[in-house]
Amino acid sequence: MASTLIHPVGDCDLDPESVISFFGMVPQANGNSPDFHRGLVTIAFFALDDIDVRSDLFLERAMISVTMKTWLEAAHDPNATPAKRAEAQRRIDRYKSAKSQHANCARSFERLFIGDRTAAEACFKAADDYRESKS
Repeated sequence: MASTLIHPVGDCDLDPESVISFFGMVPQANGNSPDFHRGLVTIAFFALDDIDVRSDLFLERAMISVTMKTWLEAAHDPNATPAKRAEAQRRIDRYKSAKSQHANCARSFERLFIGDRTAAEACFKAADDYRESKS
């Protein structure tokens, strides 16, 4: 059976987030998804992982990673006031909102930050370096 592209808009197909996630700026097909190959085909077809062809997307994703790290650190800072943590969480929620561009990237970064701070720091550094190289 041939792999088909994921329909990214509306609810006529599976949730793209169940098939594609992000490691920092880089999209990846979810290995545990039964639609893994659809993720690979979609990423390849749209060149979502080609930093030269899609530098615009990489820059936008870099900004998401850099911004999310700042707000996640504030939201998880035990020395911050409850009001500061709540404000940081509101901003995080805004980036993760279905209405937000690159919400999957933001959600993926949050999961990485919570699950593996070292990897999140590496992704942040790569994103920040990329952002700086484009300034």
